[in-house]
Amino acid sequence: MFACNATWEKFQKRIREIFAIDFRALALFRIALGALILLDLAQRAPYIWDHYTDRGLMPRAWAITQQLNSYRFSLHYFGGTVFYQSVLFAVAAVAAVSLVAGYRTRVAVLVSWVMLCSLQARNFMVLQGGDIYLRVMMFWAMFLPLGERFSVDAVKRKRRVGEGRYFSVATCALMLQVCSVYLFTSLFKEGSEWHSDQTAVPMAMMLDHFASPLGLMLRPYIMYFKPMTPVVVWFEFLCGFLLVFPVYTKYTRRIAVAGVVAMHFGFFLFMRLGLFPWICMAGMIPFFEMPKQWVWHETAVGAVKLTPALDWRAKVLVMVSMVLAATWNIATLFQSEKQLPAILRAPTVSLNIDQKWNMFAPKPFSEDGWFVIAGTLVNGTPVDLFRKVVGPVDFSKPEVIADMYPNSLWRKYYGNLWLKENADQRLYFGKYLCRLWNDEHQGGEQVSKFEVFYMLTQIYPDLTRAPAEKRKIWGHDCFARD
Repeated sequence: MFACNATWEKFQKRIREIFAIDFRALALFRIALGALILLDLAQRAPYIWDHYTDRGLMPRAWAITQQLNSYRFSLHYFGGTVFYQSVLFAVAAVAAVSLVAGYRTRVAVLVSWVMLCSLQARNFMVLQGGDIYLRVMMFWAMFLPLGERFSVDAVKRKRRVGEGRYFSVATCALMLQVCSVYLFTSLFKEGSEWHSDQTAVPMAMMLDHFASPLGLMLRPYIMYFKPMTPVVVWFEFLCGFLLVFPVYTKYTRRIAVAGVVAMHFGFFLFMRLGLFPWICMAGMIPFFEMPKQWVWHETAVGAVKLTPALDWRAKVLVMVSMVLAATWNIATLFQSEKQLPAILRAPTVSLNIDQKWNMFAPKPFSEDGWFVIAGTLVNGTPVDLFRKVVGPVDFSKPEVIADMYPNSLWRKYYGNLWLKENADQRLYFGKYLCRLWNDEHQGGEQVSKFEVFYMLTQIYPDLTRAPAEKRKIWGHDCFARD
């Protein structure tokens, strides 16, 4: 009996050591989350009219029909004007600034999570994997003492405790969430391009849709990146274990953190992925080892702390949410998440912890290309509505395709517009283009009709590229009755 008790106590102690997070790392995590939300708002704010109003790309009447029975809720559905949306953006920005400063941290993180989920629910066409990752990290962050260090709250409390580490079921949830991202994304990579052919990394780098100037410079040497393919997929698989490995945890964690940061910084250098690499790097902060010198008017005490303790209701919610998130992740591997019973789907989606980590899986995209929107003005003059140039329409390949989009949100929108499952959105895209051009032009200079083409190029397994093929995906008459 005593031996069993001793073993159980030893096991509990080891779990606490593995899943405890330095209070200062939690503070940096808080600052990073707030900063990322502000950056996200900054890239969306110039296009409020385009992405979030009734006169933009996705009117509420259509968006709500797409969300029926999805269990999602959005404050952004209650108004379709620029003013209303701007007010919500301002609320989200104030909450994010408060989160960065650590002022009324509990309220700030709750409001930030609500506003983030609401914003994402308003327009699914501009969401990418990083948005989902930020959303789920914010959920778990609500249950953590993010304001215990480097915050206005801490200064007001005048608390003088050391650089201790905090343990709770919420720290376990956050850490396991990060581990699951890399574990499941590796399991999704089941295509031969990731394994026997080892061409996945070069194929991803060949996508003009994402390629940065540095990535384009490296195109002549792209075959040299083939050995990186098994490295990436196996590192992602092992990373989920290395971060919480029970033996030599300090060293396995250092390897995993350094590898993840290096991998995502490489993505940032070679590909245009928006905030995705930075969100992923922020996910590593809870695993950081903090230097002892980073003690802000505090006494050095390094013990694992269980305070401030979670309310029992919060503990139950976290544990139930962990089960829901794990169940959802497993279901995504079998493409069966939509078949889950409502008793599982409803709370998972309502809490916005539904997730799917199939980035560049089961293989990287083999379809690439660029958009051309060939229009005709009322006076008969041709116009390129994509480049906003009056005159003959140029179908030739741009020098840097990624530069055609104002930012990653637009790149994601156009990428989704090409997909067949989003064909219903093309009508509203057509109406939007008519309004966008004709509101600024009069008489014969207004656009009468246009056609949307995708210049499709296929990337073959031998890393060669097919000639561009013109594909018409939509035709629109601006003066036709609905």
